[in-house]
Amino acid sequence: MGLLEGLVKFLFEVVSDLALVPSLLLLLRNRRHFEMFIGVGCVSSAVLYNTCNAFQVSIFLTEEHWHMMNNVLTISYFLFLCIHLAHLKDEMTNIILRYLVFASVTVFQLRDGFWMESSYWTYIPCICIGALPVWRQTQKPTLVKHRIMSGLGFAGAAGVCFLFNLDINPFGDFYRFWHGAAHVLVGAALWQLWGAIESKKTELPLDWG
Repeated sequence: MGLLEGLVKFLFEVVSDLALVPSLLLLLRNRRHFEMFIGVGCVSSAVLYNTCNAFQVSIFLTEEHWHMMNNVLTISYFLFLCIHLAHLKDEMTNIILRYLVFASVTVFQLRDGFWMESSYWTYIPCICIGALPVWRQTQKPTLVKHRIMSGLGFAGAAGVCFLFNLDINPFGDFYRFWHGAAHVLVGAALWQLWGAIESKKTELPLDWG
């Protein structure tokens, strides 16, 4: 692959990852420290994985290893968002759920070989935690409606772009345009969804008593 092709891929794959940064700043402002830690790891591993892919190189770890790490962090980050949107009042419950999510996703991803081609244990926390905000909001709606609708709209559009990025697209996605478009739309979705409960903050140190 030529340098020009690598640069084009880098533009669509890696630069588009920066669309995820504004939502991290929102977490910083609201002092969501553990979520921000996982989110920073998610973006960092994505940048490294996509850089390796664009230029066909290894950066300390191989492209596949960065991809595996990114799978764990991305799934965990999504489920942390679901816990946030559930708007549970007890912060200790939120903390326990976040640790359980990160631990279970890590173990199940290892069990599933990361790509979930023949083993599907990772779906267990995804389904259980993914259903939590739906159940909670049917009991007592607490979210900012226009932000939820906008966030889900952007997420749906990102899903369509991601499908075009896959092998089912007969035209392919050699320069990873659809991949990059999905990044940008996911960034917009995260900005809206993390902001759906703008007043939810965590002060450190927490009261463990």
